[in-house]
Amino acid sequence: MTDVAPADSPCVWLRLDRPVPRPVAVGMARALEVAVRARFELLVAGGNPAAVPVALRPVGRTDGDGPFAQWLPLPDGPGPEAGIGGACIRLPAGTAGHVVVGVAVAAGALGELTVPGPGITTRVRLFDGAAEPAWTHPSRWQGPARRFRTVFPIVHDLVGGDPTDAVVRRWCRQVGLPDPVVTTVRAVDIPAGLDVDLPDGTGPDGMATPGGMAAPDGTAGPSRAACQVELRFDTAVSGPFAIGPARHHGPGLMVPDRP
Repeated sequence: MTDVAPADSPCVWLRLDRPVPRPVAVGMARALEVAVRARFELLVAGGNPAAVPVALRPVGRTDGDGPFAQWLPLPDGPGPEAGIGGACIRLPAGTAGHVVVGVAVAAGALGELTVPGPGITTRVRLFDGAAEPAWTHPSRWQGPARRFRTVFPIVHDLVGGDPTDAVVRRWCRQVGLPDPVVTTVRAVDIPAGLDVDLPDGTGPDGMATPGGMAAPDGTAGPSRAACQVELRFDTAVSGPFAIGPARHHGPGLMVPDRP
C-alpha cells in the first residue's frame, strides 16, 4: 500500500479549542476520520456513500488500494506532557480541488468532536492563521528540511529487534519520500494510547505480516513494538507526514528537527 509524495499532498489544517490528552491522540484521529467522512457524505456527496472518495474511506476496508488520507494529530508543544491541540488531514497528491474544498467544508462543519471511550469532547475549527500555538501552525510541520524525527513512535509488528535501515527506507517510500541517507532507530515502550491494531497489508513491504514472535517457552509473544526514528535526507523534503504501518492515524508522525 503506497501513499503519495508529501510535497504534493493538499492538507486541511485544524485547531482544537481545548487540547485533548496525548494518550487519546489516535482515538481523536479516528474520531475525526469518522466524523469528517460522515459530514462529507451528507454535505458534499448528497447522502450517497459511493460518492465518497477512496481517500476518505477506512484503511483496509475499500475495494481500491488507496491511497488513503492521513489523519494526523498535532501536539501543541514539544514535550511529552503536551496535549493535542490540532490536526492535519493530509490528502493524496492529485486530489481534485473540489474534493479538497469538500473536506474543508465537512471539517469546518463539525463543531464538537467527541473521542469515544473516554468521552472527551472538544470543538474543532479550521486553521485561522493565528501564530499561536506555534506547534499547531502548519509551518512547524511543513519544512522543507533535511532532518526529521518522530513525535509519536512508529508502531510496528517487527517484534524481536529494531527495524533495519532497509525497512525504514521502505516506510519512507510508502509515503513518497526519497531514501534517507542516515537513519537512527531506538526501541521504546509503546506509549499509552498507541497500542493500536495494525491494518492488514501495511507491513514493511506493504504486505500482510504475521503477529508477534513466539517466546522461548512456545507461548505467543507480543504482536507490536515501537521505535523512535531520526532521519536525514540528502535533499530537503516537505511535510507533514507519518511513516510506518500505523501512519494513517498519527503513530510515526515526524517533525522537522530544527535547532
